[in-house]
Amino acid sequence: MRRIILVEDSKEIFVMVNQAVKPIAHLDWAENLSQARDLFSTNPYDLVLLDMELPDGNGIDFCSELQVKNPLTPIFFLTSHKDLSEKVLGFSAGADDYITKPFSPLELKARIEAKLNKIEMIQKNSDYLKWKEIEINKASQEVRILIDKSLVPIDLTALEFKLLMYFANRYNN
Repeated sequence: MRRIILVEDSKEIFVMVNQAVKPIAHLDWAENLSQARDLFSTNPYDLVLLDMELPDGNGIDFCSELQVKNPLTPIFFLTSHKDLSEKVLGFSAGADDYITKPFSPLELKARIEAKLNKIEMIQKNSDYLKWKEIEINKASQEVRILIDKSLVPIDLTALEFKLLMYFANRYNN
């Protein structure tokens, strides 16, 4: 199942977002940047929902930090900051989308689903597939799996590789 992290200090927003994304993804919640960093150290995320103002820091700085560590993970700002200059700042920091509060849960779900589906389509058509525990290079037919926090290459027969590709191309279907 897809995995999203919401970095937001309001429980009410968490409840709304959780209801919106429950049918399409598992939602983790971090009430501050410290919790978010802890969750990122142990979990891969398909998408980040990030507030601008958090008790222990600034969402813009965290967005920039995430861009360095996870450049392919989409980041959506979900914030009450409505000024154009703040939106531009958010996009400049690397955000993929900017949603202002109050928001429509249905629209939020649609935006998230569209982004995740597009990423999934690109992954299926690329020569490289990656999940948290396995990486597959279709062109070279190399497979690496996660063992003790390291990706280790494994040898597969041609039939084993074809079977793996069959299941990998149908992941989340």
